[in-house]
Formats: sequence, C-alpha cells, structure tokens
Amino acid sequence: MSQTKVRLSSYLDKTLQDAESVFAMRNRDSLRNLSIALLTMAYCFREKEHQQVQSEMLVLLGVNPRTMAHEGRFTAEQAWMLGRVLIVANETDREGIAALFEAYLAQDDNPGYQASDHADACAHAWAVSYYLIYAGEHRKGIYSNRITAHVSDSDVLIHKLAEDKTTNMTNIIWLYVMNLHAAASKNDTIVYGYLKNKFKDVVAPDSNQNHLGKMIIQHLPENDLRFWAYSLTMHSVILMHDKAELWNSFPESEASQMTTAHFSSLEERESIQGLSELTLGHSIQMRACDNLLKAHVDGKNSPVVQAITATGCTMC
Repeated sequence: MSQTKVRLSSYLDKTLQDAESVFAMRNRDSLRNLSIALLTMAYCFREKEHQQVQSEMLVLLGVNPRTMAHEGRFTAEQAWMLGRVLIVANETDREGIAALFEAYLAQDDNPGYQASDHADACAHAWAVSYYLIYAGEHRKGIYSNRITAHVSDSDVLIHKLAEDKTTNMTNIIWLYVMNLHAAASKNDTIVYGYLKNKFKDVVAPDSNQNHLGKMIIQHLPENDLRFWAYSLTMHSVILMHDKAELWNSFPESEASQMTTAHFSSLEERESIQGLSELTLGHSIQMRACDNLLKAHVDGKNSPVVQAITATGCTMC
C-alpha cells in the first residue's frame, strides 16, 4: 500500500469523528468544516460516511435531507456550502440539490456579485462556480448559457478586490482556482486559456515564475487552504491535458520546502480543517493522477508523474 493510501486510511476515521463534534457544536464555522469532511469522504469513495455528512450539512442549511424541502432564503455563504454538497451528490440526490441551488439564484433582490460586502460577493461567485462545475459534468447546456456572464462578473469583482488596499490575494486566487476548475469540468479550452492568462496577469504580472502551482504556493497564505487550492488547480491542469503547465507548476527548491513544511504543519493540527485539508488534498491528487494515467498524457514512469510523486502524492 502506498504512503498516501496509508495516510488517507489513518486520517479518514479521525476526520469523520471530528465532523461529528463540529455538527454537534452548530456554530458559525460548522458548515465550512463539515464541507471539507464531505468532499474528503466523497473523493475517497466512503459513500456511507459521505451520505451521513451530507445529511448533517443539509440540516444545518435548513433542508430536509429526505425530501429536499426548504423554507426561506439562502444566504450567499449558505449557497456556497450548498454548491459543495452539489458537486459530490449522488445520482439520487443530485437534481433535488440542484433545484435548491436554482431557487437561490432566482431569489428576489439577490445582490450576487455586486454585494456591498466583498465576502458575500465572493461567496456568491464561488457558489456559482460550484454550480458550473456540476453543470459542466451533468448539464452542459446550463454551463454554456452561464459561463460567459459568470467569468465577466467575476472579472469585475476581481478588479474591485484588487483595488481595495485592505484585501489580500486569497479571495482573488480562490476565484481563479474555482473558475479554472469549472472550465476544466467542461473541457472548455477557450475559457480555461483566458482564465489562466488572467490569473497570471493579476496575481504575478512581473514574475518569470508565473506558473499556476508555483503562484499558489508563493502568493496564497498557508492557512488559507493552500494545499487544497494547489491540488485542485493541478487536477484542473490534468483534466485539460495542459502538459506544459503541469510540468512547470510543481514546486522546486524553496517552493518545495514550503510545501513539505505545509504537509507537516497540517499533520500536526488538531482541527478538522487542518486534518481534512490534508486528506482532501491527497484525495484530489489521487484522482488527478488517475485521470492523467487513464488519459495517457504521460506514462506511469514519466518525469511528470515522478514530479507529482515528489510533491507528496504517492499514488502513481
């Protein structure tokens, strides 16, 4: 059994145990923390545990897990969390959860991207990105109808964030990470290429090392789910068969040391966020490597796969 499989096996039960404690607390961070556990269980094919955490998240969102009935309005942050539920929902629940999300989009007086609070505007944008990831895989007509407006509205929001001197790069980077993954879910080469270039222009315009993975490691703070963002971006790059970006995005020298230190600090954390981020990041890399090998982008013993292995993913 590989090193990563051993890590995942040892972390999953602890992640679920922590999720139960978080659900019982029902505080402001419960949904966010549970959502990381939800994605981890889904990506690791722990269906029973995935359904358990999904039900708990829906309860916290005011949704009946059996009937998908919901009364009242969703906030932007709730829609963001609902989007995480949606992208890993099974076939039985998927359409009911999508209908809940569509009800959010249809709410009257929903400020969306124009919300005066940047946190709400970003939450809305991330929510729509999740909806487009779902649509790119299951309802391609919806993706095609919405992606152009979403990217345009996201560009306006990113411009506002970049002008605000109090704003760090975290929200901007995560907007690009999510939108890149939405484009990759549809294999949309035009939107993917546009977003990749904008990402580089906005985040690292003066850098010669402006490859996606390296930019995330260099510009996203460790405690802003950097390993998750890095793993998700590498998955997008692999889904798009972007070999040049893949080869140049793996950390080297100082960046590699930063990543290794990040793995260690995550393992030492007791919080569900730290433990689940590590497990989620590994599980995403597992799927990314599997997609790479199935697509024959490179052979199993190629330098690219060896580079993935060097970053901490030992599935290949």
